[in-house]
Amino acid sequence: MKKIAIFIPLFSTILNALSLEKSSDVLALLIPAGSFVYSYYYDDNEGQKEFLESICATVATTYALKFATKQERPNRKNNRSFPSGHTSITFASSAYIDKRYRFRYAVPLYLASGFVGYSRVWSHNHHKSDVYAGALIGIACSYYFSTRYKGVSIKPALSSDAIGISFKKEF
Repeated sequence: MKKIAIFIPLFSTILNALSLEKSSDVLALLIPAGSFVYSYYYDDNEGQKEFLESICATVATTYALKFATKQERPNRKNNRSFPSGHTSITFASSAYIDKRYRFRYAVPLYLASGFVGYSRVWSHNHHKSDVYAGALIGIACSYYFSTRYKGVSIKPALSSDAIGISFKKEF
């Protein structure tokens, strides 16, 4: 539970320092980075691979739809509104943590992802349907590519005088 408590002040500091739109841009980078680092912290190489697969599938699906639908943004900046990339990436990262490590660790990430979606609509970058579709794409990709973490890590161990196998089990 201590790990979750560290992220909440970080998010609130970001939100206070930046505008609503800029804070969603920052969170769209921090949430995926934090999810990847979480797997790195647990020395979960399989999880890192699954995370990258789910993010790549999310980005590919999102951008394929953006170029196929050519929906104009509410602010009329371009025709790449559907679906929301910020939302798809943040929800993919949140769903990855949810499926791989348990829902309780993903709650702050889901809340932050919801904020990202809200800010994209509020700033007139997306329609609500863009945000809902982005969230669905991100969650679906992560649930497809991710498996539950078993807490076991087996890898080669090398030192100057020995070669062996390192075994680590989380209890």
